Amino acid sequence: MVLTLALAMLAVCASGAGAYNNDIDGVDHPLQSLAVTQAHHLSAHIGVTLTRLHLATGWAEHPSEVKNGLTGTNEEIDGPGNLVGPICEIAINKHWFEPFPKDEKEEVIAHEVFHCFQKEITPEAKYEGNWLEEGLARWVDLTLFPNTHLALALKALTEYYASPDKPLFTRSYDAVGFWAHVQDITGDLWKRIPAIVRAGVHYHNQTAVNAALAGGEETNFLIDWGSSAFDLQAGPTPTWRANSPLGARYWPTSHEPTKIDASTGVALKPFSTAQLKIEPNAAEPLIKISLDPSVHATFGVSGGYVDAAITSKTFCSATNPAECQCPAGYTGTVPPTTPLPSEPLLGAAGDEAGGSVQVTYLAPKTSGYCTPETLLQGRSCEGLLPGFSNEADGVIEKVTGQHIAIETHTANGYSSYSCLLEYKGTIVKTGAEGEEEEYFRGVLAFLPTVETQPTVAAAQQAFQLKREVAAAFANSVSLSTAGIGEESFVQSGQIEVGPHGEECASEAAVRVHNVVVFYGLAGIPAEACGGGAVALLSAVASEL
Repeated sequence: MVLTLALAMLAVCASGAGAYNNDIDGVDHPLQSLAVTQAHHLSAHIGVTLTRLHLATGWAEHPSEVKNGLTGTNEEIDGPGNLVGPICEIAINKHWFEPFPKDEKEEVIAHEVFHCFQKEITPEAKYEGNWLEEGLARWVDLTLFPNTHLALALKALTEYYASPDKPLFTRSYDAVGFWAHVQDITGDLWKRIPAIVRAGVHYHNQTAVNAALAGGEETNFLIDWGSSAFDLQAGPTPTWRANSPLGARYWPTSHEPTKIDASTGVALKPFSTAQLKIEPNAAEPLIKISLDPSVHATFGVSGGYVDAAITSKTFCSATNPAECQCPAGYTGTVPPTTPLPSEPLLGAAGDEAGGSVQVTYLAPKTSGYCTPETLLQGRSCEGLLPGFSNEADGVIEKVTGQHIAIETHTANGYSSYSCLLEYKGTIVKTGAEGEEEEYFRGVLAFLPTVETQPTVAAAQQAFQLKREVAAAFANSVSLSTAGIGEESFVQSGQIEVGPHGEECASEAAVRVHNVVVFYGLAGIPAEACGGGAVALLSAVASEL
C-alpha cells in the first residue's frame, strides 16, 4: 500500500531522471503549439486521441529539478500529481531547450507528448518498466525525426549497440534498439502501441513483449535480432543493419564482435544478444555450432544460415578442403562439410529464458569421425613360399656364378625384404661326356619382396604400381584371384621355347592391409605359371 501511494505521488515521467517537480511557469503558447502539433502527428500514427487528458506545456518553474523535460499527470496545472489527473503537464528546461534548432525542439516535445499518450491509453502507465516507458518513447521521437542530431536521443542508440549482453528488462532509453527491431520485423509497431502499453502495466514485462510480438512472431524476431545489432554499414537491412528508427541513415557503433577461434561457450541473458566472429583455426579446421532451444541466430553475412541450418552443418575453415578430411594413417569419413562463410559473423539472441551458444573446433583425426589405422607388423620373405628349400642361393651361384643375399631396408615406417628364395627342381647334365652342360630344370622364385608400408593408403599405391608393371608381361594372361587377401593379382604366360623345353613365368602380388607381397616364378614345369602359380599365391596369402 505504501509503495502504491508513493508511486501515485510520483506520477511523472522524466527525460532527465532524478527530479519529479513538473510545475510550469504558466502555459507557454509557442511550446503549447508545438505540443498540439506533435499530438496530432502521434494520434495519426497510433490511432489514439487525447480525449481524457489535456495538454499543458510550459517552462519549468523549478529548472534545477528538471534537467531537460518532465511530464506527469496532475489534477490541475501545477496541481498535485495524480495518475488519473486530467492534465498532462509538460515542463521544459528553458536554458537547455532554447539553443536547439526547430526540428530538435519538435523532437523533444514529441517525446514528452508521447508520454501523455501512454497515460491516455492507461492512467497506470507509470507502472511500466523503463525499457517500455522510456525506450518506446525514444523510438517514437527518433522515428519521427530520423535525421536528428539531438545528442540526448542518439546516445540511446550508442548505448544499445555498446551493451548487447544487457537484458532487455533492465534497459531504459537504450531499449530503443529492441523496439526498432520489432518495427523492422512486424512492420506495424505504431498500431501495436496501445496493446503493448496496456499489457505492460504493473511491470508485466513478458506480457508486453507478447503483445509486441503477437501471432507467433517471436522466433522471427529473435533469429536476426543479434545479427541486426552488428550495425554493418554495408550490411543488408534489417538482418545486419536496422532500418528503424533512422531509416537509411547509418549510425556507427564502436562495439566490436567477440572473436572466437577455439572451443568455447557464450552465455546469453534473457532477451539479450551476442555478436561473434567465428575465425579459422588451422589446427582444428572443423567447426560445429550448437544453439540452446531458447536461442536463435543468423550466421554469415553472405548466405545467412539460420538456426537448424547452422546447427546441422559442419563448417570447414581450411582453405584446402582436404584438410577437413581424415588424414593419411586414418580410416573413416568426415561428414560433408560446408565452407566457412567469407564473413563468418554470428548474431544470436536469447528469449525470456536466455541460453547459450556453443562453438566447437575439431581436428579431423580427433573429431570422432576418423580412427587410426591398425597396421600389421612387418615380416620377412624368408620361408614365404611353402615347399621351397633354402638351397636356391647356392644353386644360382653354381649356375650363374653370382651370389645373391637377402637384403633388408627399413626407413620412415617402411620396411622391405628382398631375397632369392628356394627352388623346386634339379640340376641336369646334358651332352656327351666331357662336353656336358649343366642347367636347372625346375621352378625358381626370383626376387620376392615383402613391403610393410606405414599406412594402408601407401600400400594401396605400391600394389597398384606392381600391377601396372606385371600387366606389361609378354603374352600375359590375368588369372582370377578372388578372395585372396584384400586385393591381389597374378599375371602368367609363356616366356619362350628354349632348347630344354617351353619356359613360362608368373608375377603376382597380394595386399593385406598395409603389407604387400610381390614375387615372380620362372621355369619349365607347370608350377611356374597357370594353376600352379595361383595355388602358390593362395598359399602366400594364407601366410599373411
